[in-house]
Amino acid sequence: MNKKKRELEKNELADAVTAHLENLKPHMTRIILIGCAVILGILAVAFWINSSRTIRESRWREYFTSSRFADPRAMDTVAELYPNTTPGHFALIGAADADSIEAFSNLASSREAYNEKLKKAAERYEQIVESTSEVNPFARLRATYALAYTYESLGRFKRAEKLYQQIIDDAGETPEGELAASALVRITNPKMTAIYTAFEAWEPPPSTAPGRPGGLPPRPDISFGEEAESTAADDATPDDAASPDDQPADDETDDVADPSGGDDDSATDPAAGDGNSPRP
Repeated sequence: MNKKKRELEKNELADAVTAHLENLKPHMTRIILIGCAVILGILAVAFWINSSRTIRESRWREYFTSSRFADPRAMDTVAELYPNTTPGHFALIGAADADSIEAFSNLASSREAYNEKLKKAAERYEQIVESTSEVNPFARLRATYALAYTYESLGRFKRAEKLYQQIIDDAGETPEGELAASALVRITNPKMTAIYTAFEAWEPPPSTAPGRPGGLPPRPDISFGEEAESTAADDATPDDAASPDDQPADDETDDVADPSGGDDDSATDPAAGDGNSPRP
């Protein structure tokens, strides 16, 4: 009985599945297309996620490469290639930092170069601070503090004070907020403003030592003129060369050779005498 009941239940289930399949046959093409579309959509999402990750990695890689060499032109290129992105914003900050460093290196030699580089750095910081697009919060805070410090270095204290106060309001008791509060106390101190005023009127010393108008004087003449030329000619004459006037005459030579006036034998043989001399 139970066996027969199970067989009847199996037949009913098979009949129901067969009926459903018969009902789905007209829609099989649509079902297959929907299934393929879902699979393609999953693959597309996976590809997009992977591509986005690769693009982000390439942007950060280019930023770190440019910042490692501290090349403002390379960082400007990264900022232009990837505008309104976090790597592009940090590249712009790095280029502005490089301008600031170069400005302070020119402080003792050229006031014009100092001001020019600081103004260029301020323009780059302002692009991030005043950007209406989404900016990384740390990048915006970093650019705001750097811009305030740049204005302070240029003597624009009102603008710097406003930016420092903005950082205090936004950052609160964070390290950035504490730095801004310390800077705000510094630029509102009358003694510090007097130092900045005196510095603004100060002119860097000349890069070269002062010289005589018209250049150096002509080189002095240390030669001895004709006397030096005659001395050099005398030095060139051999020492053993004698003039004809200095040669002794032949007669004077003979007189010196035979002062007694006798012949050669008597002069050379002192033992020889006259014929009357007795022999020993």
